[in-house]
Amino acid sequence: MPTRCSRGGLTGLRLRRLISFLRRNGLSATAHTLERQTGVFFDAAHLRRMLLDDRCAAASSYALRFVTVGDCSPEAEALNVRILVLRIIADFAAGQAHAVDALFQRLYANLHFYKDSEAIGKLLLSMRSDRTKASILHRRLKPKAVDVIMDLVAKCPELQAKARLPRCTFDPAYIMSLRPPGGLWQYRSHHKNKIGRIPAHVLARSFLRKRPPHISQEEITKHLGQIQVVCKNVRRGWEG
Repeated sequence: MPTRCSRGGLTGLRLRRLISFLRRNGLSATAHTLERQTGVFFDAAHLRRMLLDDRCAAASSYALRFVTVGDCSPEAEALNVRILVLRIIADFAAGQAHAVDALFQRLYANLHFYKDSEAIGKLLLSMRSDRTKASILHRRLKPKAVDVIMDLVAKCPELQAKARLPRCTFDPAYIMSLRPPGGLWQYRSHHKNKIGRIPAHVLARSFLRKRPPHISQEEITKHLGQIQVVCKNVRRGWEG
């Protein structure tokens, strides 16, 4: 089951710090998995890849994970509409108009709420009745449509709030050593060739903890030294 954290909470901040730490220390595959499982980081490049691969349904679902439907910004609403329009156009071009007919009917009935609604409506109607035309227009319009969507992403406050990772600091109040007793490193010793496949939730549990009430400077210095040693070991294991 995916691990969900309260958006905007301290848990989300800690998880974003963890993702940043993993990326900076050569564990990109695990960081990528953790991003997907927790939903604390919005990856604009991932959304763009899905759109270019004609995975518009998945792209719409991904973007909506970060907004509250019915209580979102105008930019978020426009973004979802643009993704749905591209999805319908792609299905028309693929000769699958029947598969998105219900979606087309709902979208078309509500287009008047959005900018350029008349032009978009005429375009969809013409493509719906002519697959050859739909295929030609899809190839021509797709790059521009993706650019428009990504421009909306850059303006969407809900997405931008989750689009940047915090600086990877070694503050022991947020990040623990990768050496939980009998845990991660025992796992690694028995699976040397699978270091890049460590479950994200295992790493998350090893990093997350409550902020301690008091931390002495001596403890901080000792902790930083331990993390630096562990980082070197992680890199060797990853490269080896």
